[in-house]
Amino acid sequence: MLRKMMLTAFILLIDIEYGATKILRIIVAGIISAGFLTALALAHPHKRRDDFFLAVTANLLLVCCFVSAVAIKLCEDDQDVLWATDCFELVGLHSSVQATLVMLIASVAMLVVALAIVGWQLMRSLGQRVRAIPYRTRRSSCRA
Repeated sequence: MLRKMMLTAFILLIDIEYGATKILRIIVAGIISAGFLTALALAHPHKRRDDFFLAVTANLLLVCCFVSAVAIKLCEDDQDVLWATDCFELVGLHSSVQATLVMLIASVAMLVVALAIVGWQLMRSLGQRVRAIPYRTRRSSCRA
């Protein structure tokens, strides 16, 4: 709950007048998300391992979104921004469209890998449960 409040209300209080055009809000949001990811990894608040893995993956994707937003902001096409001409030197891409596509592909790839790992864990746990269920054979059944 604290993270949600910090990422919504607190971020809006940073540079109220020109904050939407500056990069500071994105950087602060990324730092808050990375700090929460670190606290989550150290505290292990979830009892089940798969819940913990999903929480870490979701927070890692959130941090990646903020890093992507920084790259997109650095490459935006506004002429008023000083670093718009230096996008290739800073990020290695020529425009914000390229930055968006690269970050979108990277995010989708991370999501697919995370879902594949969760699916693999689910199949593994279902296989263990099926083996643990006792079953009766024809010989072991008793008649009354």
